Amino acid sequence: MTCENQIWEVPRGCDEPFNFCVDATGGVRDNIASADCEEGSWVIEWTLSSFGPIPCPAEPPADDMPCDATGGTESSGDRKHCGYPCSGGEGWSVISCTGEGSDAKWLSDGACDGA
Repeated sequence: MTCENQIWEVPRGCDEPFNFCVDATGGVRDNIASADCEEGSWVIEWTLSSFGPIPCPAEPPADDMPCDATGGTESSGDRKHCGYPCSGGEGWSVISCTGEGSDAKWLSDGACDGA
């Protein structure tokens, strides 16, 4: 995302589902814009710096690690889906926060298994 003539320019497409970029604009006053790849397009989320969706963990959570399945809305809960590159640099995996309440756990789509 870049700023051209006081307008944010967003790349047209993305091919890594649930790739997430927190504070993609570098912070504009008290606003933060994060970008999330959903269905082939970047979705911009504007939030106040102290309020808004929780970012994806910096590193992919291991399967069966606990998560907060409230959906990453407001100022609580993990995102339902987070995307990460496979460790070998080739491939992409989506890890989802599944289940409810205290039974909620991270679960990988398995795309990086054996990579």
